[in-house]
Amino acid sequence: MRSMRVVAFGLVFLFAGAASAADPARVERLLELMAVEDSYGQMLALMDQSMLDGVVEGGRQRGLSKEEVEQAQRSLRATAAEVNRIIGWDAVKADFVAVYAEAFTDAEIDAAIAFYSTPEGRAFIERQGELMQRGAEITQRRVMEAMPAIRAAVDKALNEAGGKGR
Repeated sequence: MRSMRVVAFGLVFLFAGAASAADPARVERLLELMAVEDSYGQMLALMDQSMLDGVVEGGRQRGLSKEEVEQAQRSLRATAAEVNRIIGWDAVKADFVAVYAEAFTDAEIDAAIAFYSTPEGRAFIERQGELMQRGAEITQRRVMEAMPAIRAAVDKALNEAGGKGR
């Protein structure tokens, strides 16, 4: 009898949790209004460009010719294209929908849809990319300012752990 009550209690919580998850169709509408696909695509493009820039810098450091760097970039573009097929929006959209559906109720998704459907909500989305970029620039600048202290702390920790004579 006690085990039946435990099972029934567990089922109540299981179904209560399932009932609070948002409808995937509503989530897809919200992601569309929030331009998540565009933002995700921009992030992938920035990653690709960062890798290509890294090839140029790495090639310079290794003394590669312009032609060798261009060859390395072509090779990297082919790899990036394959990676983007694996991690591109079409590959991850269902995962994003599931995460949002688990995190929010229908009422919360509906409220967000209502907001992002207004001129104010659209203005928020339109400015979000620029704000994220500016935030990343601030973070990068601050990290660079902190780098000497970070390097000193790492060196100190390594010296203390491994002795100075090594």
